[in-house]
Amino acid sequence: MTTSDTKDVAATVEEVMRIADKGADIVRITVQGKREADACFEIKNTLLQKNYNIPLVADIHFAPAVALRVADCFDKIRVNPGNFADRRAQFEQIEYTDEEYQKELEHIEEVESAFEFARICRKLDYHNFVFSMKASNPVVMVQAYRLLVAEMYVHGWDYPLHLGVTEAGEGEDGRMKSAIGIGTLLQDGLGDTIRVSLTEPPEEEIDPCRRLANLGTRAAQLQQGVAPFEEKHRHYFDFQRRSGQLPTQKEGEEVDYRGVLHRDGSVLMSVSLDQLKAPELLYRSLAAKLVVGMPFKDLATVDSIILKELPPVDDSDARLALKRLVDISMGVITPLSEQLTKPLPNAMALVNLKELSTGAYKLLPEGTRLVVSVRGDEPYEELEILKETDATMLLHNIPYDEDKIGRVHAARR
Repeated sequence: MTTSDTKDVAATVEEVMRIADKGADIVRITVQGKREADACFEIKNTLLQKNYNIPLVADIHFAPAVALRVADCFDKIRVNPGNFADRRAQFEQIEYTDEEYQKELEHIEEVESAFEFARICRKLDYHNFVFSMKASNPVVMVQAYRLLVAEMYVHGWDYPLHLGVTEAGEGEDGRMKSAIGIGTLLQDGLGDTIRVSLTEPPEEEIDPCRRLANLGTRAAQLQQGVAPFEEKHRHYFDFQRRSGQLPTQKEGEEVDYRGVLHRDGSVLMSVSLDQLKAPELLYRSLAAKLVVGMPFKDLATVDSIILKELPPVDDSDARLALKRLVDISMGVITPLSEQLTKPLPNAMALVNLKELSTGAYKLLPEGTRLVVSVRGDEPYEELEILKETDATMLLHNIPYDEDKIGRVHAARR
């Protein structure tokens, strides 16, 4: 979206060209009044003369007459139905109490408002419109879009969606907010156009947009052919923090397992045997603090590591490096076969559903912590065994080149 004064035709044209050169597919321009609308004709003609035929969108507020005027030269009109026909809607209340905010979350009146105007369009047999449920809060934005799509599904509608987080900000914060909101919906398979709204030069919006678009394209490919499933385990529109129990210490355990996961999001890292040859470099790569060569854990340190194979039993240096990680409450996860043949004291064994059902894990010393690897596409009957298993954590394991199952759908099961 351009940031120049629309009445400044030369500056706006230059900005549109920079945005287009960066790879944008559509450019939005603010059109506040009739003078800006008149300038739009010159902007469009100038761009065409310079061989820039990129579609232009007019951003309209409180001005139906301006929208009708600019519709003659632009490709799309963006309106907010709540303030398009009623100039009194000036958003006088911009701060809400916790109770009022929660009420907004519960009702999401934005969706009903969108449907009200969509019904008017449909009644007039006009279907060339796009839904946009943007909000500055990514949680509200995601909830609104999901509710909208659920309602469209009930009505048998299938209209395009434009995704975006309003005024996301700048720098990492703006990109993170947009990634949370837009990325979540793209992973759901929702969205046709996207915009990352940054308080930076407009061409800087294109790179994060492209990254998100690539993720969305990949997600869409993975969702193809996904078998239908019924949501049984969570309320789809419940955005409260998920409740779960972190590992607790058990009587008789020699090491502290309470740090192998973190309540605000856990970080796991894969470690190779070669990395164990240089312990201090390994500790630094895990973001551990070093004091006289000894690792210590802080907020930034990796919570658990995964080793596909353990060092030989006689490799005392490598095993000492792992012991020091275990001693600072970092989880060391290794396959069941490795733990049976080259046991590492206090390591956690990675088992799959077959190893659980056959009881192979019972060959481990009593009290060994288990980490269960699941794909998510197993029959529900096979997943039932998880209810009887005292697992420290579950790992959702679908190869990234897998093209027969959607990762999002599998994770929900």
